[in-house]
Amino acid sequence: MAFAPVPAIFAPSQQRGHDIAVYIFPHEHSLCYEFFFHCRSADAKTETYLCCGCKALKTKDNKVYRQPIPSVKLRDGYFISDPMNPFRPHFCLPRSTPQATTRRLIIERCNELRAGPSGKPTRNVVDELLSDITSPKFGTLFISFLACS
Repeated sequence: MAFAPVPAIFAPSQQRGHDIAVYIFPHEHSLCYEFFFHCRSADAKTETYLCCGCKALKTKDNKVYRQPIPSVKLRDGYFISDPMNPFRPHFCLPRSTPQATTRRLIIERCNELRAGPSGKPTRNVVDELLSDITSPKFGTLFISFLACS
């Protein structure tokens, strides 16, 4: 069966460059893969993203993880190649969507603070962040990322 393009969910990158592209499993919403920007093709529309989980494993131990990092293609904000079954297979495990969402929320707040002081005491910023993460609405937090992207 051919892969039908699906929209990517974009979330803040720790490096503050291109956002990462998130693919939530269609039949298991609690799992996802995250991909970081690698390059743009000559057509200026197609972008290549590499798997964050596989890159992290390879960085930790490149003697064990010698294979190339899996890549996917995006065009106009849509995955046009299958993130679950890339040409080079994943050697990482999928990430927990709630944990990935929490991490990206923290990264987003840290990036905001790096961009300039918020005028709030640090304790208030930390309290707001913890409140967001532990609130009952957290289950729908990833939906809010969709609305922002």
